[in-house]
Amino acid sequence: MRTDKELEWKTIEEEYLIKRHWLTAKVEKVQLPDGRIYDEYYTLEYPDWINVIAITKDGKMILERQ
Repeated sequence: MRTDKELEWKTIEEEYLIKRHWLTAKVEKVQLPDGRIYDEYYTLEYPDWINVIAITKDGKMILERQ
């Protein structure tokens, strides 16, 4: 069985596409544990948040602005 260290992806390069307090997007060039390299691995980072969708019995969606 392989260890966690042997299963880690390695970041070769990274470029931030957008950095805002509500969203960070970056593209990375990564190497997988088996040696394969992906030139475009995209990552999106968000702060903690939640979505709730309320639907009535007759199929209508309830929207609430906060």
